[in-house]
Amino acid sequence: MALLILEVAAPSLAAILPALETTLGECPTTSASLSGIRDSSLAFEALHDRWEAEYHRLQSGDLIAMRVEPVDCSVVSAMVLSPEFDGSGPTWWTLLVEFMGQGAGLLFEKLLSVPDTFHVVLSLEESLEWETSEPPQISFPWDDPQIVKAGVRTPAGWIVRDGRLAHLMKVDRKNGFIADFGAADPRVE
Repeated sequence: MALLILEVAAPSLAAILPALETTLGECPTTSASLSGIRDSSLAFEALHDRWEAEYHRLQSGDLIAMRVEPVDCSVVSAMVLSPEFDGSGPTWWTLLVEFMGQGAGLLFEKLLSVPDTFHVVLSLEESLEWETSEPPQISFPWDDPQIVKAGVRTPAGWIVRDGRLAHLMKVDRKNGFIADFGAADPRVE
């Protein structure tokens, strides 16, 4: 089964946390692996508290990223990244979710209802590459070849579009997108 990436962007950590809670849902996290990055070394280290307790360390800048790896869940990992966490990149808070299995489409739809987010993206194997610091509403890369489905919030509401890879996905009305890469992959020549 293919690895899918769900990406959520927001102007604040306070807006990202409801997206993380929605993502983790019923996944057991009491025995999850929790790690964080403190500085520009980009090396994750084990954290000893529950992810909910690390909020203040992210907000204060003591941590610049946090990763949660739930147990027995379609969510492989969820990572919260602070703005420009690696010295470059987006100027907003980002939630990156690695997802295997059924239900990615339903989770995509649920994440559209999280208040104060900029965009929600479902992509194949990789997150989006941002080459600008402009907000997603202005400079969203709709033609990124990895996108399965994407939504960008505007003052008038969400603009949601299928990406180049949408046709490679089966849609199950109950469980959402299910990876089906039996068809020829248009990225391979």
